[in-house]
Parts: sequence; structure tokens; C-alpha cells
Amino acid sequence: MIVQVRDANKSFGSQELFKDLSVLIKENEKVALIGANGVGKTTLFRVLSGEESLDSGDVFWKTGMRRGFLEQIHISDEKVLVKDYFDEVFVDVFALRDRLQELEELMKTDHSEKVLNQYDRIQTEFMRRGGYTYETEIHTILTQFNFSVSDLERDLNTFSGGQVTRLAFIRLLLSKPDILFLDEPTNHLDISTIEWLEGYLNSYDGAVVVVSHDRLFLDRVCNVVVEIEDMEATRYESNYSGYQKIKETAIERHNIKFQNQQREIERIEKLIEKFRYKKNKAAFAQSKIKYLDRMDKLEKKDVSTREFKAEFKARLRGGKEVLSVNELQVGYDKPLFEYTGTFMKGRRYAIVGDNGTGKSTLLKTVSGRMEPLKGEIMLGHQIEMGYFDQQLLDFTMNKTVLEEVWDAFPGLDHTEIRTALGRFLFKGKMSSNLSMYSRVASAFVWHLLN
Repeated sequence: MIVQVRDANKSFGSQELFKDLSVLIKENEKVALIGANGVGKTTLFRVLSGEESLDSGDVFWKTGMRRGFLEQIHISDEKVLVKDYFDEVFVDVFALRDRLQELEELMKTDHSEKVLNQYDRIQTEFMRRGGYTYETEIHTILTQFNFSVSDLERDLNTFSGGQVTRLAFIRLLLSKPDILFLDEPTNHLDISTIEWLEGYLNSYDGAVVVVSHDRLFLDRVCNVVVEIEDMEATRYESNYSGYQKIKETAIERHNIKFQNQQREIERIEKLIEKFRYKKNKAAFAQSKIKYLDRMDKLEKKDVSTREFKAEFKARLRGGKEVLSVNELQVGYDKPLFEYTGTFMKGRRYAIVGDNGTGKSTLLKTVSGRMEPLKGEIMLGHQIEMGYFDQQLLDFTMNKTVLEEVWDAFPGLDHTEIRTALGRFLFKGKMSSNLSMYSRVASAFVWHLLN
């Protein structure tokens, strides 16, 4: 056991997140922490990191466990080289190296068994901590995250926000904690880096706890699923696909018990109704009423999980050729690539490639948000274009979900807006919380209505 949460209770105002929640994480397990938005996954992360406290309950850690969380880097005006930022992880390793050098000098004059044993012990620990290979490891992980070795000599404040997040991720992996906590680790990573990360985590000599909406990633990495639902946590020793099958089977069995119980309740109620007004059977009827009152009544469970339901339809009936580009060059100071092609109605196109190759630049160019360096862009007959910006720059940060969508469509009434939000799982008070995920979903609502 690395960590155990026992009988945890946590509320924010009148909203109760946990009720007697218990979670167990064992050594070397790869755990997917799942549940609908708002059930408290991030809060549980913050509790385990020490940033939040429980209202009641306990958290027990195995003695000496080192925890690792992906943290936000706060960039200052002071220059910090990437190399120095990474080297902070190896302070203990460098101390061992310095001690080895001291002992090597001492052994020139002192050949005692005590000094030799001390040197052997420290050298073994130095090797175990990667003292002879840490530079190679830095270079390997750095290049896997699409940086170059020369970037080690750059200042942190010269990188973009997404790049800084990836650098923080690299530093976390280099620190090799006994348990890694990763909240949406595939954000800002391209496909090749995600594939590398999957292999790295599978062979990681420690426990990993992941919160992610990437089901394929969870399937490939995790061998335990902990689901938070109805303020409780349920543990499934399986990957994500296995969890879905196990849960579906469990729900079906539960519903069979529910149906059997309902038939039994109906049978008893008929007996009560038949005998309650007969003097010689009144006691019998009363005993059955008490029996029903004491019965732990089951509730029917829905096999299907909540999913958003949206139907995207074009406002106008456009032509078969939706978009054509001819010798289109996209880029900023210099061309990233050139492309000629036609996009047809009814097809679904994926634009893939490593970070920095120009995927987003292409979308910005064909949508009119950037000027092409060269070439032609031609929309088909009666074609209207919608654009979803990954940075959500079209949206106002201080508005609620309801306000954002309603301000964009003032002609719709309250019921129509609520209905559209409900299809994206915004219910009641959730529609007033403009978190990152709700901002993304509200963007889809906005485009759905547009």
C-alpha cells in the first residue's frame, strides 16, 4: 500500500463531493481515476497533494513515499536556464557525486575497510539514482517531447505556455517519485509523444494515478480503475474497457435484484391489503408493514452513462466540393508546408502531425484568421465555415456558460438555451460554472446553435 484514503468527507458550501469515500492505491499500480465532471476528481488530487484538507476522514501514506504532481511553472523575469531547472531534480544525486569525489581523494591516503565500504555503499546508491545516466535520460526525454538538446541552454521565459507545461512534465518524469499524479497528461502532447509516454508509464517503476478524458490512453496505461460516483469510490482491477464491461454486468445483475425485489414488494403489499382489515390477520399485516419499512430498498440503475447528444447540421444545403486549396503555403516568417487538395461533403478529415508542423496554422489560414503566404482558398457553393479555437479566444473569461451562449443568441428564450446546454450535460448550477471544460463544451454549444 502506498496511500489509503479512509472515510473521506468533503463539501464546498452546500455541495457535498465525498461521503465516507475510501480509496486504496498499491505499489506499482497504474490507476485511472474517473467520474463525471464535478464529482471531485481534481479535489481528491488536491487533497493528496496537500493543497486541500478533508472535512473529515484520514489519508495514510507509506513512510518515505515521494509524491510527484504536474505543477504550473510560474515564470518570472529572472532568467532560469532549462538545464538549471532540470538539475534541481538531481540535487541529491549531485550531493552523492560530490561525496564520492571526496572519498576518492581520501582513498589516496586512507585504504581502510571503513572508507572502502562507505565508498561502495554511496556508489551503489549513486548508480541506483541514475548518477551515471541522468544526462542521457534528460536528452532522451527532452527529444521525445519535441525539444532539442540545445534548448537546455535557453531561458524558460522564451518558451510558449504549452512548451513550458511540457517542460514541467519532463522535470516531473525525471524526478522519478514513488507515485505520479497526472491530471490530463495528454494535453499539449502530439500523437508520437503520447505513444512514447504510454510505453514509459507502462514500464515506470512506481505507481501512477491518472485523470484523463482520453479513453484510449487510459486503456493502454492503466490496470486499475477507481470510479467516483454518488460521492463514493469503487475500485475495478482492470483497464478502462474491462471496467466498462464489468460495470455493465454489475448493473444488469443489480437491476435483476431490483426487479425481484419489486415483485416481492408487490406480493407483500397485496397480502397487507388483503389482511389488514381482518381482525384475526391484523397482526400479520402489521408485521409485513414493518418488514417493508425495514427493507433496504434498491433503486434501478441506468446501464448507459451520461453522454452529450448533439446533431450538427449545416444551415444551408451546400455543394459537394466544400473547400479547395491550390498551392497553399501556410506559415509565419517562412512556409511550413504547401498543400493542394479538395475537401468533399460528408467526409471527415483528420489533420495529424507533430507539434509545430502547422496543423493549427492551416486551420487558421483556411478559416481566414491568417493570411496565406501563397496560393488560393476557394469555398464551395453556399458553404459556411465554423471555427473552434483551441485557445477559446472568442469567449469571455468572466462570463458563466449560460451568459456566454445567451449573449451570442439573444433571440433564443431561456428554455431553448437550457435545452441546448442540457444536451452537453450542463444541468442546474453547473451552467453557472465556467471552468476550462465547461468553456470547451460551451464552445461546442455555441457552434451547435450557430
